[in-house]
Amino acid sequence: MMHFEFQISNFKLSHEDCGLRIADWELRCGQQDIRNSKSAIRALLLTAALLITGCADPATKMLPTGWKQLSAGQNEQALTTAQNIMMEAPSSPHAAEVLYLKGRALEARTSSSSAEQRRNLDSAAAAYNEALKRNPNKRLEAQIHSGIANAAYWQDDFTTAWRTWVKAYDLDSDPQSKSYTLYRIGLCQQRLAKFEAADDTFAAVVKEYPGTDAANRAKGKMGQRAFSLQVATFASPQGAEGAMNALRREGYQPNKLPNAAGQTVVTVSPFNSYQQAQSAKAKLASIFPDALILP
Repeated sequence: MMHFEFQISNFKLSHEDCGLRIADWELRCGQQDIRNSKSAIRALLLTAALLITGCADPATKMLPTGWKQLSAGQNEQALTTAQNIMMEAPSSPHAAEVLYLKGRALEARTSSSSAEQRRNLDSAAAAYNEALKRNPNKRLEAQIHSGIANAAYWQDDFTTAWRTWVKAYDLDSDPQSKSYTLYRIGLCQQRLAKFEAADDTFAAVVKEYPGTDAANRAKGKMGQRAFSLQVATFASPQGAEGAMNALRREGYQPNKLPNAAGQTVVTVSPFNSYQQAQSAKAKLASIFPDALILP
């Protein structure tokens, strides 16, 4: 096996927008001197520059831009920013946060079909899992786990979402985000038809985080014991009759109820499992494409 010895001599570096100016250097490989072979020693010189000149990590400047882009709904630009940082500095000490930004941008990416949405969520989960390998701090680790859980939830993998949000909750120290995380754990339990456990979790949100948005949401979710399919909303009871008749022809017994805005909501219920409600939604998709499963 050949022994390699690298030696840089008689060189100087200047820091100018993270660029390098190399005055004179040499590379030694065994007994052979290779001079002026810039590409062969590029990685070594870059490392030396970081140590000697304190060259700035590109993530330091680019990450704030990426987060601003994401906040402004510029998801593709935020994704490009994250990808560019990883290309320029794959070993950046900020890599965990960069990969988390990438996951967030992929989650928020506009999808033209359910298949494309699933691909985006799979890619987001992959970015989050890679971020966990990059030594994130405790707060960021909680956010990454929450991202993994969110991607799982929107792919109807409620068991994974539940377990992963528990990890996020245990790691987190921010009361506001913890309140939402606990609320989302309750949602997962509901979707798994563990209604009593969900009620206990929602009650815990109300007790531990009183007056918060999560607590108010939790109150509205309590007491459910079955699923329903909300197929349409109408301005008046008379306007709902057509939808009611269409549902009867499909073999369902529809219900109509007024909502808080005085509108008439047409639903089909009860379904004992989320999967049963999903099947009904799929069957009625051509007639009622905007139907929603509740809770």
